[in-house]
Amino acid sequence: MSPALERVITALRDGDRWLITGHAHIDGDCLGSMLAVEWLLAKLGKKAFCVAPDELPRCLTFLPGADRLVKVDEIAEPFERVVVVDSELERTGPVYDLIKDKVIVNIDHHQSNVHGPGIRWVDPSAAATGELIFHLIEGMGFDPDEDCATCLYTALMSDTGGFRFSNTSADTLAIASRLVQQGASPAGIAEALYEERPFPYFILLGHVLSSISLDPSGRLAWSVLPGELIASQAIHPADLDGFVHYLRMIKGVEIAILFQGTLEGEVKVSLRSRKTVNVADLAAKLGGGGHPRAAGCTLSGSLDEIIPKVTALALSSL
Repeated sequence: MSPALERVITALRDGDRWLITGHAHIDGDCLGSMLAVEWLLAKLGKKAFCVAPDELPRCLTFLPGADRLVKVDEIAEPFERVVVVDSELERTGPVYDLIKDKVIVNIDHHQSNVHGPGIRWVDPSAAATGELIFHLIEGMGFDPDEDCATCLYTALMSDTGGFRFSNTSADTLAIASRLVQQGASPAGIAEALYEERPFPYFILLGHVLSSISLDPSGRLAWSVLPGELIASQAIHPADLDGFVHYLRMIKGVEIAILFQGTLEGEVKVSLRSRKTVNVADLAAKLGGGGHPRAAGCTLSGSLDEIIPKVTALALSSL
C-alpha cells in the first residue's frame, strides 16, 4: 500500500461529516467515483453527501445514488471535510468557494493535477479515478456491493472509451472483472452510456460529421458546434463529449479536435490523439489539462478567433 493511500485511509477514518464532489461538466468517471466514495463513507458510519458542480448529463442518471445528488444552492447539512475526486480543486466550479478552506482529500489520476492543498493521492498511471477508489475500498477491507460495483464499472468504462483506449491496462481489466463478479452489468452499463441517446444528439452529431475539416497532411481533423445550435436542441453539453471520437476514427488522423461554442462567449475545446502526441501538454499551453490521449480546455473568445489559434498549435506538435 502506498504512503499516499495510507494517508487517505487515515483521513477518511478520522472525519465524521463529509462533502464529496468533482469537476464541472461531470462525466462517468467523476460521478461513479463520487458515488462509490459516498458508499464507502456510509460503510464507515460517516455522514456524507455528493454535490454536483452543475447539471447531470442524462446518460448518467441511471447510476445508483444519482438521485441523491445535492445542488450547490441546496446544501443544508454541515460538513467538516471534503473529498474531491477526478479533479483539481479549481475545476469544481461553484463548489470551490464552499470547500477551499476545509480539510480536503484529493483523489485523482490527471497528470495536470501536480500540486494543491490537503491530503493528495494522484496517480496518472491509473486509467480512471474509479481504479483508485476500488483500491481504496479494498484497502479498507470492503468488497463493493452491486450498486457500488455499478458505479465503479461505469467509471472505468467511461474513461477508457469502453476499454478501447490505450490507457486500458491489465489492472483495469482485472478490476472490471471483479466488479462484474460483484454484480455490475457490462451490457446494461454500456447501453445506458452509449446506446440511449436523445434525438437531438443525432441532429448535432450530423452537424459535426458534415462540418469536418482535415488539414492537408491528413493528420489533424476538427469540427465545430456553434453555441446557438447546441442551445436550440436543449441538450446537456456533457452529452456531446463522445463526438470528438468520431474525428479520431478517421484513418491517418493523429489529433482530433472538437470546438463547442457557448452563448457566454467561450469555446470548449476537446482534444484527442491516437498514438504519439500528448494532448495534455497542448491543453496545458491553453490553460487546460487532462490525459496524454484525451484533454481539453475552455477559452474565452469566438469560434473564429479560437479555431485558428488551437489548430496552429496542434499542427506545430505533429
